[in-house]
Amino acid sequence: MRSLAALLLAMGRRVSGSDSGAPSEIEALRGMGIDARHGHRAEHIDGADLVVASAAVPADNPELVAARERGIPVLSHAQALGALMAARDGIGVAGTHGKSTTTALVAHVLETAGLHPTLAGGAHALDFDGFARLGNGPHLVAEADEYGRRFLELHPRAAIITGVEPDHLDYYGSFDAVRLAFQQFLDGMAADGFVVTCEDEPHLSRLPLARRRIRYGWAGHADWRLERFQARPGGGATFAVRRPDGEHRTFDMLLSGRHHAANAVAALALTRELGVPESAARAALATFQGTRRRFETVAQAGGIWVVDDYAHHPTAVAANISAARDVHCGRIVALFQPHTIHRTLVLLDELRASFTDADRVILAPIYQPTGRSSDVPPITSEAVVAGMAHPDAEAAPSLDAAYALARSELQSGTLVLVLGAGDITAVARRLAADVRQMTAASEQTLPASVAVPAHRSAAEAAL
Repeated sequence: MRSLAALLLAMGRRVSGSDSGAPSEIEALRGMGIDARHGHRAEHIDGADLVVASAAVPADNPELVAARERGIPVLSHAQALGALMAARDGIGVAGTHGKSTTTALVAHVLETAGLHPTLAGGAHALDFDGFARLGNGPHLVAEADEYGRRFLELHPRAAIITGVEPDHLDYYGSFDAVRLAFQQFLDGMAADGFVVTCEDEPHLSRLPLARRRIRYGWAGHADWRLERFQARPGGGATFAVRRPDGEHRTFDMLLSGRHHAANAVAALALTRELGVPESAARAALATFQGTRRRFETVAQAGGIWVVDDYAHHPTAVAANISAARDVHCGRIVALFQPHTIHRTLVLLDELRASFTDADRVILAPIYQPTGRSSDVPPITSEAVVAGMAHPDAEAAPSLDAAYALARSELQSGTLVLVLGAGDITAVARRLAADVRQMTAASEQTLPASVAVPAHRSAAEAAL
């Protein structure tokens, strides 16, 4: 909703709205120039020509009731985004994982190439300093979210699908329904469109898609084949690719993890089809900063590293812990907040097995978003840990208790990886503040004669 509001504001529309979230979020919206109010009241729609509602807003919301009574059109977020895409050359990025980062990366490549795209992302893109950006070029790059079948309102000419796995089964009911929705998304594309898909994803590689298809991944028969990946200590990586024409190329990126290398190859494949020169794509990959809460470093000082990530599906959890192991040679502590009771129970075995690469695992209580009711038997983080084979896993009774356990791990040589799509990010910020405070205190105790060796890097000196 925030990215859509930002785009409409940039287009010269008068934008107002309401939310029940934290006051700080309301203030952030007001800082953008949006007349944002806390809470929902019928009078909030006074003077509105159109009302756009998130899928989380129930039909009996007083503002929606008032809009219908007054004959004011009401659109879902997906319908409004689809209308914006219809006026542009649409690019949709879908998949169980990696949508937000890949969406921002495609937009960054196009921007570096001078094509000035419009971005409608699902996370704060660091290179654009926001969720959205209105460009004067022909392309609109949007995250195509499968939850609630929202992406069926989008009809792009080009698309990326990063993977199709069992998820959101509380909504879909079965994995077959998930697969069918992805097929419907592709069926709704422009007739002359094309789709870029990951060949390493077994469910996706076997999915029949009625559009021209470009395949990427480690698989030997992939059109864009990943051939080598080399992580850099402290973050970033170099990877090698064989292009469809048989040429071999090597690229650098600031992001960490093999999963991000795969996302980068997807962006390379799609933007090359759009005519982006390889030199521009190479420069974009080397400078792309990523998105908030996607292996985001929130503190790195005194030998302690705190990383915050949105991962909540077992595959994404395992990929992020693996990325941490690639770039950090010390102790890794994974602090995870399971997301929804339904997902935790349905993917229980996969979740329990996803922490292998971590030295210690701390589970916060399960986060249950407002409006996401569950018809499955209740389960707790304690029950998740009880069935894990990991030698050092513990469930915390509260978010504060999880923070306390993680804080006790803040020692030199340790990377604390905070994972989850709920309010666990607040714990990451608390830990980051602790690291800064601890580092400042230790610097005050250093003898005045301590000098930084000339051969140390500027980054090391800053620590």
